[in-house]
Amino acid sequence: MLAMMLARAVSGGKEVSMKKSLLAVALSLGVGAAQAVQLESSGTVQNRCDFGSPSPGVMEINTEDFTQIGTEFLGGQRASVNIAYHGTPTLTVSTPVGFSTSPDLTSAGIVEFSHLAALATADATFEQNPISASDSVSHQFTTGSSDTLQVGFTADAAELLPVGDYTMVVEATCL
Repeated sequence: MLAMMLARAVSGGKEVSMKKSLLAVALSLGVGAAQAVQLESSGTVQNRCDFGSPSPGVMEINTEDFTQIGTEFLGGQRASVNIAYHGTPTLTVSTPVGFSTSPDLTSAGIVEFSHLAALATADATFEQNPISASDSVSHQFTTGSSDTLQVGFTADAAELLPVGDYTMVVEATCL
């Protein structure tokens, strides 16, 4: 096509400058016409919690009442975990319904559990009083930040608790 246009420009004894010929060719091929492209980026903001490494709690027997064991007695320590959260997720802390491991509790009679969950921040308002075993605790975060969740519990048996190893697991979920 370029050769044909150049031949027409020079034929018939008419001389056309080379610049005009090249310009005509360039315009016919679309060179110099505006072109555009759209570059798009997208993403999603999600509610999210990132849990750090949990620190285990320490249960102790109540030395004044051998029917009670938990993290809230002398020498006990609440389990804890650091939480970094983004968006407005809801943190829910389950209520224990029994020991994960324990000796046979038949001789101890009925064992009642209560727990407390506390966030180490001024913005969070977890109930810091014992909560009955039928409840769980939830808190919706309102800003991105980092806090420490502490979970403690007590178990109160009708009779003396038997000698042995006890383990309690409380689950924290974040959605």
